[in-house]
Amino acid sequence: MWKYRKMEWDNDIDGEIEIFDKSRQTTAKFIKVQLKTIDNPDSIAEREDFLIFDADIKFLNFCDVCDIPVILIVFNIKNEIGYYLFVQQYIYEKLDIDNPKWRNNSASVRLKIPFSNSLSAKTSINDFEKIAFNGINITTQLRKTETYKKYFSVLSQYDNSHGTALRTSVKILIEKSFSTSKEALRILIPKLNSHFIDNVYLSNEIRKRHFKDLKCQVIFMGLYDSLEQANNGLPVCNTLWIDDRLPQNDRPLDSKSNEIFNDIHIDWQDNNDTFSDFIVENQVGKGTYVSHLDNAFNQLFELFENVKTIFINYQQGRFDYHKLIKKLKKYDNKLESLNGIFHNFGFPPNECKDIDVQINSLICLLDNIRIVISDTTRSQDNIIACINMYINSIEETLPEYRYERKKIK
Repeated sequence: MWKYRKMEWDNDIDGEIEIFDKSRQTTAKFIKVQLKTIDNPDSIAEREDFLIFDADIKFLNFCDVCDIPVILIVFNIKNEIGYYLFVQQYIYEKLDIDNPKWRNNSASVRLKIPFSNSLSAKTSINDFEKIAFNGINITTQLRKTETYKKYFSVLSQYDNSHGTALRTSVKILIEKSFSTSKEALRILIPKLNSHFIDNVYLSNEIRKRHFKDLKCQVIFMGLYDSLEQANNGLPVCNTLWIDDRLPQNDRPLDSKSNEIFNDIHIDWQDNNDTFSDFIVENQVGKGTYVSHLDNAFNQLFELFENVKTIFINYQQGRFDYHKLIKKLKKYDNKLESLNGIFHNFGFPPNECKDIDVQINSLICLLDNIRIVISDTTRSQDNIIACINMYINSIEETLPEYRYERKKIK
């Protein structure tokens, strides 16, 4: 009376069992299953009261963060007998004690499956039901720590807040076993997102006072599986989460995501396997890059000085708000052109990666002024506050840029 559904996933989860009661009504309880069929006796060793089986590290990493119970079934075709293991319970009661560094393995981890866990045993059905009904609670109780934290590192976190929303953007390095499995990432991403909702970072005292006691309302995440890809802005995926209580006018636009999962917009980058070759093929020489860089900075600095002068004149009362917007909009085309100056240009040489981040940050800050003054949903006070904030941010970033520029002479 139970249902078994096959899964075409990419993390070695082969199926899912749905438990039904005796009246053929679903209990809404599920178990994920990995099936391993073996017809070569040498592939599975019998030792005392258990079988020895080498499980793929990618599968175990998935189970380590998965909240739904997972069962491994190893079936010996030659002997026509199979054995099962409640993986999460085994991880926290056995592996973490007997082999505490198992997560550092690169290929597989040796498991010991008791002979008593035979599919033909009378207790097996009851065991499966207990796992289905109690597995989530058992896993929660056994986990000593939030295990997802073992599978990522924060490369950088930026405060992108403005006057109406507390926003953050994070670059995250993830374990490679997750980067190759979308289903594993669908489990990891919500955990990461919840982590940064509570871990608020605000870059200055003004924002700390303005957003006091608030949690993040907008989170951008870029997930990478190598430092090389992170340095070149080539993620496994990008995500965007927006607090559903945030007013519509304060929400960033999302035009890139190709999936929404748990209210998180995910933009999958499916050409991840070719990124390394793509970087090599499109990396420009230092001479070409520096020439392009200086040209971009000269344009940026001239535009910035013009925009800043106009804003200072407005602050000094030399003209009103409507004239301020009119004067700034004269630079719309130049600002938009500047924003696209590095598109399709190529990747910087290794020694220029830091300054590449700086120039792109400056361009983005200046272009934000163009975006803000064109937003008809914003109030006058909000637009003025945003212009002032972006000008101050550019002033703060310019010394950092000049420092990086001296380093690459």
